[in-house]
Amino acid sequence: MNFYNKNKVAAIHIRNQGVKIGDSIAIYGKSTPLSIAEVKEMQIAGKAAAFTEKGKQVGIKLPFKVRRNDKVFFYKQKDS
Repeated sequence: MNFYNKNKVAAIHIRNQGVKIGDSIAIYGKSTPLSIAEVKEMQIAGKAAAFTEKGKQVGIKLPFKVRRNDKVFFYKQKDS
């Protein structure tokens, strides 16, 4: 993962399943506290996208800074 501070965009390689606008993701790492964000903007090869399949590199705009070795997971709240 790379993070572009000026644009607040993380370049993430999608490994396990596709991602779509509206999904929630959790990111954490050694220097990054657990942070949760909704995917609101996403680009593939510089073009806006609503969905991406696994195996693609995608740019996702985030409201917080992430670092190279941070881990990204899908986040789903447990129903009460």
